[in-house]
Amino acid sequence: MPSANQVTARQILLAVLSYRHQQSQAFERLEQREPQLSEFVFESLTHVNAEITKLGARASTSRRVYQHVQEIVFVVANACLEARQPDDTA
Repeated sequence: MPSANQVTARQILLAVLSYRHQQSQAFERLEQREPQLSEFVFESLTHVNAEITKLGARASTSRRVYQHVQEIVFVVANACLEARQPDDTA
């Protein structure tokens, strides 16, 4: 049985589905819940994008890699935030 604040596989999968369903609003939702975290995420993703671009790959490849990194960041952040919430399914 998972302890309080532990991220479960279910929470991660739900975060993946939520991100893929509402990808365009992911940053705004994070910003509403955790303004300081969203600022860090935005700055970090901007830096990652610049570094990926410097690698010299085709634009489509760079964009795809960046989108994967972005998805991982938002999924992990949202899954962790959900783990902090009381479990209403019990």
